[in-house]
Amino acid sequence: MVMFDAGFWNQSIDLILYQLLVWFGWTPIVVVLMWGFTRMFVNNAQGKYVAGLKFVLLSIDVPSITEQTPKALENLFNAMYGTKSALTWKEIWLLGRLHPVFSFEIISSEGYLSFLVRTQTRFRDVIEAGIYAQYPESEIAEVEDYVKDFPDQFPDSEYEMWGGEFVLKKDWIFPIRTYVDFEDKMTGEIKDPLGQTLEQMAKMRPGEHLWFQMLVQPATNDWSKKGVQYVNKLYGVEEKNG
Repeated sequence: MVMFDAGFWNQSIDLILYQLLVWFGWTPIVVVLMWGFTRMFVNNAQGKYVAGLKFVLLSIDVPSITEQTPKALENLFNAMYGTKSALTWKEIWLLGRLHPVFSFEIISSEGYLSFLVRTQTRFRDVIEAGIYAQYPESEIAEVEDYVKDFPDQFPDSEYEMWGGEFVLKKDWIFPIRTYVDFEDKMTGEIKDPLGQTLEQMAKMRPGEHLWFQMLVQPATNDWSKKGVQYVNKLYGVEEKNG
């Protein structure tokens, strides 16, 4: 334990700061290094865990005459929540286990649109059952990964690539615009929120490809705590401790 006598505080400010830096300056450095090495270990463990997983790519063909609201897809997401498991600290920090991640993809190959779902093989039945439950007339088939048809390095003699990522404008505790916002209040009809995007993807010319990917992962209930704190602060409600 470091003790400070009266003589210590009688020194010039530069000497005081120097001695404090010598005595305690290493603390944040050690903390940062320990956290960094911990994250490196976890990331490495997660990489090994994911590398051992088996995935399948499913093509979803829903007849255009199918009359179904976006609520059907919401029900599919609800069914996918059942794939979430209770992970222990050992599984997370030592074994690198993660909650399953599903990839919903829309690709345009020279104007031809395909709707795909990439999932772990063991959850294939969950996806297929969820889709058939909401879209009984749909057809599901396993397909090859379309990415294999393209080079690993860009640009090359044939292709150039550009990519972007959607990010939230506000904090994630705030709701995003959902399909409910696209409902006509008078007629009750839903204006397809993907209409403009799909129309643009359908206009790809020969040699052009456009891919859209949305990753979905079951979340814990911890996300709600920050939202509750914000609401309490907004309404001046004091949080109860203990």
